[in-house]
Amino acid sequence: SYALKLNKDGIKRSNVLMWEIKKFYPKEFKIGLRSLDLIEEETGQRLDDDEAGSIALHLINAQINKSSTCAGDAAKLTQMVQDILNIVKYSFGIEIDENSLSYERFITHLRFFFQRISRGVQVDGKDEFLYDEITKQYGDSFRCALKVEEYLKSLYNRGLTKEERTYLTVHIERIR
Repeated sequence: SYALKLNKDGIKRSNVLMWEIKKFYPKEFKIGLRSLDLIEEETGQRLDDDEAGSIALHLINAQINKSSTCAGDAAKLTQMVQDILNIVKYSFGIEIDENSLSYERFITHLRFFFQRISRGVQVDGKDEFLYDEITKQYGDSFRCALKVEEYLKSLYNRGLTKEERTYLTVHIERIR
């Protein structure tokens, strides 16, 4: 109702995360666009696509944290995903194929990873052999994972477990 009031008053709000929302959450954004159609059918007012992005953020946030209704967590997740993708791109000097299955898996991994880290819970296995083999086999991706860990330390003031580092390394290796 607030968006409708602003629209009626001619006030436009831009969604600074639009590009990321469209890129990382196309399904949720499509639902947001369909919601705009339904709102227009009911009220006769057409809201800007930026509002579809805001609706998508609420849907994403609901997926991340069932008890939260604000878009703050979704916005943090979106920024974190973009920052981590940039770390990977710049570490290897590559463009990432955003249509690949590896990309989709990486984004999904980051979503669940964000959920765990924001709750202060991490996967902590005792598989030293797997960790050692992954770090040897995928040394460049492991070093990139360490860069991601440094970035996350700056945000959450905590490091990753060996298990989380292992998973992250495997996903980075697949995406590159």
